Amino acid sequence: MDRCKWSCVLSIPEPYLGSLWKERGIIFGLLETGCRYHLPGRYNEWIEIVTYIDDLADKTILLRHDISRLSDRALMVEGFEKRICLDVSDLLKFKAIDIPQDIRTILLKAQSCE
Repeated sequence: MDRCKWSCVLSIPEPYLGSLWKERGIIFGLLETGCRYHLPGRYNEWIEIVTYIDDLADKTILLRHDISRLSDRALMVEGFEKRICLDVSDLLKFKAIDIPQDIRTILLKAQSCE
């Protein structure tokens, strides 16, 4: 399974990502989320959050999050979120849609980077 730091996706200009809802009527709604705690965190502790695209289906994307303590790289939390692409152009009738090809291309590129 290829895993990629979400920072690859962050190279997309922010106005493009922000325009999905406003200009295209698309959002990625939350379907499911969860996490497993391994170690406690402390106030003022520096952490690193790395997000990976674990699976990309027609309408959904599964993101994994690893939260580690920076001082010793110990894994503190493993989390996930499953999101679905929604057409929200009609606010009274949301509809699940296939992820548009241009967005899918960006996500596939992010998924395959190392």
